[in-house]
Amino acid sequence: MIKLTVSQTTGTINCRERNRLVTSPKSDAYDCVDIKERDTLILACHFCNENDDDSAKNWYKSDRLGLGQGKEVVYDMKNEEKDNRVILTTDHDLVVYNFTENDTGLYYCKRYGSEGISDKFSFLVDIIISQNSSEYVSGNVSKWKDYHDSKIHPINEQLKKANSKELAYLKHSLNLTFEVTNHWGSWGECDACFKPQGEGTRKKFGYCRVKILNKAKQYRKPKNKKEEFLMNASEMGCGSKKLMDLIPEVSLLAKIIPYFIQEDKCDTVCGKDKLKQFLIGKGTQFKYRKTYVLQQDAHLIIVCPESSIDSSIVWRRNGKVIKTGYNDDHVLVDSFNSLYLTDVTPDQEGNYTCYVGDMRMQQVKVFVVKKSQILTKAFVRYLGYLAFILSLTLSCYCAGLVITFNRRRYFLTFQELKQDEARGIKHNFLF
Repeated sequence: MIKLTVSQTTGTINCRERNRLVTSPKSDAYDCVDIKERDTLILACHFCNENDDDSAKNWYKSDRLGLGQGKEVVYDMKNEEKDNRVILTTDHDLVVYNFTENDTGLYYCKRYGSEGISDKFSFLVDIIISQNSSEYVSGNVSKWKDYHDSKIHPINEQLKKANSKELAYLKHSLNLTFEVTNHWGSWGECDACFKPQGEGTRKKFGYCRVKILNKAKQYRKPKNKKEEFLMNASEMGCGSKKLMDLIPEVSLLAKIIPYFIQEDKCDTVCGKDKLKQFLIGKGTQFKYRKTYVLQQDAHLIIVCPESSIDSSIVWRRNGKVIKTGYNDDHVLVDSFNSLYLTDVTPDQEGNYTCYVGDMRMQQVKVFVVKKSQILTKAFVRYLGYLAFILSLTLSCYCAGLVITFNRRRYFLTFQELKQDEARGIKHNFLF
């Protein structure tokens, strides 16, 4: 997210990252946007940190996910700019002042004359009703792990064990399950001015999201608008009013989770001197550095920053050059010098770097987590649970046998039971 000034109003642009992690078409259909009522909404019709291409575009709004084309957004055209609530900037950014509940929905931008709905610049915008939407927990990666273990993991465990009528229906009839996670924004600028070398800081937001997982192998026609929305949605904000209206039980658990701000050490040149910025990549350090932790079989697209189609770009993996057109089924550099990692395995882990001319432009470290490793840890954990249950059950069973044996003299024999039956005496049995 970046800052934009529209006339006298400054707001935060909501834009999509070009180098975002895509695990499935559905998960990449839109970005969630959290906004408080009466705030200003700004949506970009271009990728973050890129300029508009000046082609004719328009914004559309829909209240239904994935079903047909929405209606064109109606812009205000009054003479006095302060009287306009919904406007379109010269960069095709959509601005909505004094946002209300009637403005919520799916917004998307597409070029005039294009076929179908473009999902490159789609945003699901909803009002945040949670008090915790303005609260944050900040720290490094270790702090985030503590935050995850103390705030997110317990909620996910409760969601797994929840057996209310509504959640049971969604799980068994629609194959829908819910999981709380963090959606990471991009890194902000490095704040290193007037600080010792290496003591600068940069930040990025970890937005709280409720992922909607659909494990259905066959499509099932929804019975109402609620089921239609949930079956087409991939995620919603934890404090979303829409989530509260659709699934109150999940909302009550998720809305108490604050956002997380990850802070990291960094070093950069203070000021706006372009020559100094240029010289960053001339030294031994790369101008941009990123780290990705991917699950096995995930996909990732990486574009070398500050480059064009005419730039001389070289990609390297662990120091070895990856030539344009190289393809080993998992790693590909296309004709536009974009790096593609598809269906990744642990073999694709490594240090990927790109050079623009003789400048060290970007360093990307990629780590891959095996599915088998995750499953093995879960299996070992559940084996421990099973061993505890079996030992407790066996102990109770043996104790019962000992007690029964010691009290055997109090039990009636078969002959005594027959005699009582002949006398008309009845006994109540437990089985």
